[in-house]
Amino acid sequence: MQSCSIHHCVLFFLTLTFTTEPTLALTSVMVKLNQSAGLPCEQNCSGSLKWTVIDKPSDIVAQCDQASCSSDEGFYISHERYEKGDLSLTITVADYSKRNTYTCACDGGDIVNTVRLSIEPRTLFIHLKPGKDLVLNLHMPGQIVVTYRSKESPDQYGEPFCTVDKDGLDCKAEYKPRTSLSHSNLILEKVTLSDSGVYTVWDKNNNEINLSYYVSVKEPLVDPLIVKLHESVNLPCNMTCQGLGKWTKLSRGSVAWCNQTSCWSDKGYNISYSKFLQGDFSLTITADDYSMRGLYTCECDDMDIRDHRVVIEPKISSVQLKPGDNLLMDLPLTEPVKVVYQHSMIFADDPAGKDICTLQKGSLECIDAYTHRISSVLKMGNVNLNDSGDYIIKSKEGQEVFLIYNVSVKGDQPTSDKELCVPSLAFGLGVPALIIVGGALALLAVCIYQKCKKSHLQDEHVGNEDMQSVSTCCFARYTRNSGDPSTSSQLMKSEEA
Repeated sequence: MQSCSIHHCVLFFLTLTFTTEPTLALTSVMVKLNQSAGLPCEQNCSGSLKWTVIDKPSDIVAQCDQASCSSDEGFYISHERYEKGDLSLTITVADYSKRNTYTCACDGGDIVNTVRLSIEPRTLFIHLKPGKDLVLNLHMPGQIVVTYRSKESPDQYGEPFCTVDKDGLDCKAEYKPRTSLSHSNLILEKVTLSDSGVYTVWDKNNNEINLSYYVSVKEPLVDPLIVKLHESVNLPCNMTCQGLGKWTKLSRGSVAWCNQTSCWSDKGYNISYSKFLQGDFSLTITADDYSMRGLYTCECDDMDIRDHRVVIEPKISSVQLKPGDNLLMDLPLTEPVKVVYQHSMIFADDPAGKDICTLQKGSLECIDAYTHRISSVLKMGNVNLNDSGDYIIKSKEGQEVFLIYNVSVKGDQPTSDKELCVPSLAFGLGVPALIIVGGALALLAVCIYQKCKKSHLQDEHVGNEDMQSVSTCCFARYTRNSGDPSTSSQLMKSEEA
């Protein structure tokens, strides 16, 4: 190892001595929100004592001298303890505004102690129904960043969701229509199942986590009311509501309401004002179609009273087709749907069938094997025997079944115009049979031709130029008489004569 010269070593020592400041000891104190916190500082101080915020030395929160002590609101220091060398400061209610780094100094000289006050991060669990509003208390002031992490995300903290600072609220584009800021509350309106996850509130000024909200959005487990398509259904709700009674439908909002003076209901719904005043707040769906099905909630002054789930009974249609016919299927167009095909024979490797088409936003998409056979009205052309089975139309997201087409294709499979009209027996016997049949047909043609030729050659004036007429004659006679066996027999007898 190379050693330095004496001059370099002395210079290094002097530089280290006069440029290095002593490192202050940092004491960390963490308490629960709104609890009292004691910031320790112990040293005999015969002069004046000051507690300040480290980044604002002029901001004195507490001070003592030999005569007395004083402190700002929310802080407390004991003169009796001060005289005994206990210079500790007490924060009576530790909220997020008190979170900071504080210094304890005596006689305006060196800092005796530096204390970092932190608020213990809190974890809150929120359970919501779809369509409700999520309210996140951010506990400002300061710059706040809210991150979101889905349940499936491997990231521990997720990605930025919204930022709140002195300029207001700024959220990701897909959330802007549903987010708002009310005082220190961030509101996400009309949550869906996909909004489930962890929302973390970060204090960027102090680089600390304030809160972690574990949000679960689930539909309530209620027994379904199963009704037939276009039939009316009554949703009971018995309550005495002195304020605003309301019926809401998931993903649609309010469909009916009543107060002490009147009632209102949307098209397709009916509610009775007189019954509401008597405590019967039942809702009637006058004609239940696919758009009316779903989750309904009876509320009084925004408090949930009762839930009902309306389900339309699947309609089963039996369809008899012949090979080559077209299969036509009705589709409910109120939401994305898919068509599932189950073969009439259940196979072990595919017991649940396979998805063959989906309809979403007016666009129909099918798997490759069905694309060329299906039109925008879901007409599957040219069915064959293998198309027999159940075609199930169900909701793409909720898996709810709308229609079932039980299709049976029976009859002879039609042949193409391009196929040769060769007896099926020949195909069954193989290539030798084809050769035998072909030879027999050729021999028959030659015999007919020779008979035609013999009858024409009896005329001694027939020349080479008339040979073409002989062929035409034979063809015409054969064609004319081939459809009538008796005529063919008479022709043969006249030729022999």
